[in-house]
Amino acid sequence: MNDRTDPYAHDVPTSTGQPLPGPRTAPDAAPDAAPGAASPPDAGGTDDVGDVIDWLKFSASRSERRGERRRRGRHRLIAAAAVLAVALGGGITWYALSGDDGPAPATSHGTGQRDAIVVHLRPTRGTDSSTVLLVDDGTTRRATAVLLPENLAVAGDGGTRTTLGRSVVQAGTGATRDALNTLLGGGITGSWRLDTPYLENLVELVGGITVDADATVPGEGPGDPAAVVRGPGRSLDGRAAVAYATYRAAGEDEDRRLARFGQVLHAVLCKVPEDPGAATGTVEALAQIPDPSLPEERLGAALAHLAARARHGAYATVALPVRADGGLGAGAAGRVHEVLGGTVHEGGDTGR
Repeated sequence: MNDRTDPYAHDVPTSTGQPLPGPRTAPDAAPDAAPGAASPPDAGGTDDVGDVIDWLKFSASRSERRGERRRRGRHRLIAAAAVLAVALGGGITWYALSGDDGPAPATSHGTGQRDAIVVHLRPTRGTDSSTVLLVDDGTTRRATAVLLPENLAVAGDGGTRTTLGRSVVQAGTGATRDALNTLLGGGITGSWRLDTPYLENLVELVGGITVDADATVPGEGPGDPAAVVRGPGRSLDGRAAVAYATYRAAGEDEDRRLARFGQVLHAVLCKVPEDPGAATGTVEALAQIPDPSLPEERLGAALAHLAARARHGAYATVALPVRADGGLGAGAAGRVHEVLGGTVHEGGDTGR
């Protein structure tokens, strides 16, 4: 008898008295295997390992190709969305500035859609002045230049009445703006004092202007050639533009000079860049001391928007009706409401 005992014999029940099963043989050692028959491949053999590796590589490459297709698809969608956004943005910008006379947007915010600045032209000599109110209406997508006569009656110090011309010279731009807001129902947010040397420089900076001159402006001295010759499409440099904007012939009403300044202002706006940054650069090149109510950046942005209106034909010049005594004339209240959206508050007579 073999003295060696199975170390696991105590785990096997032997109460039946049956002999313990013998050790298992490997499949390739099966006794009934036919001589010379090929043994089945080992599950851990190198061939199976290679097949598994090839399959994993194939699966990984398919996953990578699917991932790459997804990434390319996402990139194409992002690119298409970007192109669409640029196209929509350009279309909206063109539509906003095109001056289309179609119906205004349904969401109107009254005076909140209007940007109004008052411009005072001041010669270096004398006490004359010319005042134009520039209003950009975002609701109608149009701009209006309102010519304000020098004899327009406005509130002065201590509740007294004075004229617009005297207020510009004596009270200054801030007090004059407040007086105009009181009279016209508010809405004017900035003042631009444009002395004649600055107007000359501005015209030069935009490369000159073209106007339909309604008068021949004589030269500065006897025998000098005319500064401006009457006729359509006259090209003016800075000095000629100042001469035309401040010219008033003998016997002419003050309104004629004011109208000529309005022409020059419109012609300048047609040459100002429509880009706010470029327009601000033009304003900065003037080297003016800006009014606190109208910093250079805001003035540049306002001029750029007005320039777009002027170029697209969405710009009009109108005169505020004023009586000889300085009171508002017939139709003034309606015009103020149409352009500024306000209600006039004239002492006594509010205009008819």
